[in-house]
Amino acid sequence: MNPMGTRIAFALVLLAGCGETSAAPGTAPAPANVTSEGALEQALVDVDIGQNLETARETLTTTLASGTVSKADRVRADLALAKLLESTDKERAVTLLEDAASLDDEAAQKRLFRLLAGRDAPSSWLRNTWDAPPPASAFAFARYFPAATADNEVDVQVLAFGGDARTTDTLGTFHVGDALRSSALDACGLCEQVKTSIRTSSSHMEFWSAIPAYAAKLEKALVVLYVDEETMVPERYAKWLAAPEADIRAAFARGEGLVAVKERPGAPPLVTVAAPRVAQLLTVEATLAAMGELPKQPVPVKVHDTLTKNEIQRGIRANFGAFWTCYEALVTRRPEARGKANLGFAVTASGKVEDVHVTLDATLEDPEVRACFEKATRAMHYPAWSKNPSAKTTVRYPIQLANGPGDGGGG
Repeated sequence: MNPMGTRIAFALVLLAGCGETSAAPGTAPAPANVTSEGALEQALVDVDIGQNLETARETLTTTLASGTVSKADRVRADLALAKLLESTDKERAVTLLEDAASLDDEAAQKRLFRLLAGRDAPSSWLRNTWDAPPPASAFAFARYFPAATADNEVDVQVLAFGGDARTTDTLGTFHVGDALRSSALDACGLCEQVKTSIRTSSSHMEFWSAIPAYAAKLEKALVVLYVDEETMVPERYAKWLAAPEADIRAAFARGEGLVAVKERPGAPPLVTVAAPRVAQLLTVEATLAAMGELPKQPVPVKVHDTLTKNEIQRGIRANFGAFWTCYEALVTRRPEARGKANLGFAVTASGKVEDVHVTLDATLEDPEVRACFEKATRAMHYPAWSKNPSAKTTVRYPIQLANGPGDGGGG
């Protein structure tokens, strides 16, 4: 073993032995010779550096079958063994990742996404807050729950996977608890307030690969799946979709979004909000939020066939490191250099950047720097956004360059 591997193993041993004890599902009874902590740590190191893999595989398998492994070690063993099996036994690797994902391990959820989708999960999206009255859809979904009264506790659980949590919070599409309280107040006539007992739990996960972590709750919750072309739900979890995958893909092929609601006996419905691109989900969910009556069949939704300002900004900001490198090369020669770089380019229907033209303020003017900015601009990537192969979006975007990185907006 190389010296670095030894140091890593030692560090891991010092951290071992903590966590809640749990057994992996479907594992055999504990064997007589339970894997020692040192053997497990060595197996993890071996997988990481790619040596003694057959021995590591046997150790990891024995560890997971022991029934006495801690929760933390179970996750680590799941991930390591899945890494070994991804190319030879995909189904077993998926099962291992689902086990780790069920323990709410984010790394497992992302790897599960990659293994089933064949690509990395898209960048995460941030939450926002909600401060508006509930929309029509919240009252429509509230009909699937008992009326809120002082002596009747109502449990509302919403589990959403994918999409942009800011959109959902801003629209309030699934704010069922607020709708139930509002309805209770209306039923009270002249009351200014009314006593209710409503327990609301709302969780918005980034991707469908978090489904294993909530498997025990899905049967009783209002389940929402957001779908775009980057995050198509695999067949393994298709039962949580409110519309067949074929209908969703057909809508995408037409350049349309889709809203679907599927009723379930004795449980709140399944909901699917779909659009070709994640930026278009806002339009589709806004359509759902305005529905006072939920659709019995999937409803197509027209979406704008153009890149949004946010998508344009996202592409530039994702590549800002390259622009900053161009600027730093100039600053090493001219420390006082600062000003604005004006990017001009077009984005084709397939997302390719072309027709690049960059102008620099006189304080930044330099042929090498301009060429560097042009190269960095051509390297940007955008999603395919139009079914018309000749369509283009023309962009003019200024970037302000001074003592620290940052952009000056634009669009």
